[in-house]
Amino acid sequence: MELSYNDAWHASHGELGGEFSRTPWDWPSLLAEAVKAKKPDFKHVPGARAAIRDGIEEIKNYRALVGVLTMSPENHSGLGTQAGALLQIESGRFLAAK
Repeated sequence: MELSYNDAWHASHGELGGEFSRTPWDWPSLLAEAVKAKKPDFKHVPGARAAIRDGIEEIKNYRALVGVLTMSPENHSGLGTQAGALLQIESGRFLAAK
């Protein structure tokens, strides 16, 4: 999926997209997963919203462009502590942040 995203972004903008361009790419896919899993009744809007929220919160180990997402009621970003690599520069070298 990432290659098709990168190719589409590059074709449209002449450069690769950054992290903030990836989130809008991922969320429609997460929404589709939740709708597929919960099959909400869109005639009843409050119930449909709750079903979609519950479906999103149940997504585990979803390979998104921004990282592997595991959603929960407490974590709506889906990213855990292992999702980002933090670096520091020391003596002109990149090192893992402490």
